Amino acid sequence: GGQSFKEWSFGGRAGVVVAPTVLVYALVSRPQIQYASATFNGIGVGGGVDVQLTKNWAVGMEYRHETFDTIFPGANAREDTIGARLTFRVDVPKLQ
Repeated sequence: GGQSFKEWSFGGRAGVVVAPTVLVYALVSRPQIQYASATFNGIGVGGGVDVQLTKNWAVGMEYRHETFDTIFPGANAREDTIGARLTFRVDVPKLQ
């Protein structure tokens, strides 16, 4: 059989609107990786930018740096990711 692998994180972000359609933000997260029988806890920091193109469309880019503890004393594992997204927001009528 193969090895099991799970990765998840939770966190938050806070930002500043620097132009009417541009949000710049910083983020912090608490990731965890489970591989086989080992669990690695980490801390993540980063930032990004979101740009509203139209009422329903937005684009964004984000950088995240995560550092994890390891089973080896004095050693750390890290992961750097850069992501891009295209978002479409659906208008939902308000309930009366």
